[in-house]
Amino acid sequence: MSSLLRHSKFITPDPSVTNPQFVKNTDEFENCTACNRMLWNAFMLPCGHRVCPNGLDRVRQNGRCMVEDCGTEYSDEEVRPDIFKRKELANLEVKCGNPDCHEIVCWGNLENHQSSCEYRIASCEQCRKSIRASLLQKHLDEECEQRMCPCPKQCGTSTEAINMQNHLAHECSNAILDCPNQCGITSMSREEGRGHEVEQHTQEGLLYHVELLLTTHADTGNEEEIDKLKETIQKMLKESENIPKLQDENSRLRKENQTNKKAIQDMKKVLVSQGEKVINVERQLDSRVSNDSVETIKRDVTVVSQTVQAAKQRIETLERTIGTAGQTGGTNVQVVERVEKHVGLLDVRMCEMDLRLQLLETINQEGVLMWKIRDYSRRKTEAVNGKTLSLYSQPFYTSQYGYKLCGRVYLNGDGTGKGTYLSFFVVVMKGDFDALLQWPFTLPVTLMLLDQNGTGNHVRTTFTPNPASNSFRRPTTDLNVACGVPCFLQHTKLETDTYVKDDTIFLRAVVDCSKENPMF
Repeated sequence: MSSLLRHSKFITPDPSVTNPQFVKNTDEFENCTACNRMLWNAFMLPCGHRVCPNGLDRVRQNGRCMVEDCGTEYSDEEVRPDIFKRKELANLEVKCGNPDCHEIVCWGNLENHQSSCEYRIASCEQCRKSIRASLLQKHLDEECEQRMCPCPKQCGTSTEAINMQNHLAHECSNAILDCPNQCGITSMSREEGRGHEVEQHTQEGLLYHVELLLTTHADTGNEEEIDKLKETIQKMLKESENIPKLQDENSRLRKENQTNKKAIQDMKKVLVSQGEKVINVERQLDSRVSNDSVETIKRDVTVVSQTVQAAKQRIETLERTIGTAGQTGGTNVQVVERVEKHVGLLDVRMCEMDLRLQLLETINQEGVLMWKIRDYSRRKTEAVNGKTLSLYSQPFYTSQYGYKLCGRVYLNGDGTGKGTYLSFFVVVMKGDFDALLQWPFTLPVTLMLLDQNGTGNHVRTTFTPNPASNSFRRPTTDLNVACGVPCFLQHTKLETDTYVKDDTIFLRAVVDCSKENPMF
């Protein structure tokens, strides 16, 4: 082996693995006498026959030369690298092999050339797109959809390039808003405190906007009809001035209704309590035999009966008031419907909060994600068809106040694994306690696909985050760029009874929290 290292400049790669494209016809080249394949990194046996490293392993197993009619026995000390043959092979001309590269190099220098070739294919760490290495920096600076770009309106926010249009359209505080009716006014900004300007402008300029619309779309021969429409709209606007008053009146009546309903409930409670007193008095009547006691109890019963009667009268009065208020508010059905719609939205919000609370109760805070994915076949088909490319897991934490992460899986693969592999990544998320943690995130992560046969044949890969990667810096948005293993497991190995049962797979992500070092 030491001799081999001394002549390492003549080493050539295994042609069965690298598949070099030779300029000359390879049929004229000498083959290994043991495996009958093309000779590379040649060794000389004592008998003069040459073998490659793979053929040398076979010869060692037999302990003798495998050439027919030879069979010379030898020891390992007698085998020597054939320097002259290696030099001859290393100087053979081969093509680079990278797309669009036409350079011819020596076979022995092929690997060095390919590793530095400007035409080699590299993968963007942010968007996972495969691109020529010479164009990678330009892609990162100008083309990558996931690159962070400052807002052109100088609002102080940076976001991914793919989300910039959405930011300008819905979030940027310095964005200038146009009138939705396209009347030409562009002086309304979204900055804090001025968001009401658009709504106010729309309401106050209603007549002008309608006139503009009619003028734009009307024919020249319908001027009289346009004037009539303008008069009708002006009348409607005058009548609409009473709407705020009606809305206020309706709100007042609804408040009174709520107050009256509460009063009725209180009176019903009084009736119940008085009824219980009546029952107690009757029981006392049955147990008392003294005439004086009977008279006293009768007086008490009379007082209670009068109290009950007064309560009934008050309830009837309140019910009549509610009925009258309901009739008065009947003219504002649309306002009531809007209020009821708002109440319905609040109910939906409560349901969402309840669902979020249930999700929080199941979140792991020990750096472990156990992810059960049902309907694997259907979900993979959706990924193949481009309907749902990836799935996100529920979040998990490294500790109660630790890093927040989640899993992301591409069932049909992503990047270099697209179409043939399952791709498994982890995503660093924005958490409530990021200010107390050390950044970038550097804790080792183990990704696993669990064996469901009970044999423990889990597929696992462990990696340590790269501190220079944007994926592990402190998040400025809800999610950082995912990072993990694009070629996690081939579909042919995954889709067996070992890993898929009942159309379900189990993925697991484990963070080594022993090295977590919070600032507090």
